[in-house]
Amino acid sequence: MSNVSNEVQERQAVLSSVFSVLSNLPEHRLSQVLTYVREIEDLTGSDDPGCPLSNRELEVLTLIANGYSRKQVGECLGISANTAARHISTIYTKLGVSSIAEATRYAIRNGLA
Repeated sequence: MSNVSNEVQERQAVLSSVFSVLSNLPEHRLSQVLTYVREIEDLTGSDDPGCPLSNRELEVLTLIANGYSRKQVGECLGISANTAARHISTIYTKLGVSSIAEATRYAIRNGLA
């Protein structure tokens, strides 16, 4: 069990570092990073074959589980708030949840928040 806890803590630390770096990037650099991420995401699915979410959906879930609004998710990922809302709806369907609280619980259990 401690290996799982350590892995979760490590993932949380990495995500915290990533968000810290991203929040300090100039807008044009952030746009470039997000373009590269989208290109990579289009070529790959989730790293975990048991995970029903795509990499993009995992990004969205991580952000909403960390308190980002739909608008903020869109701004961070370079998508519209409506597209973010569609991702969130798909996440809810895939996870079989109906609220942000339930989605956040899933994210916490899986080391995303």
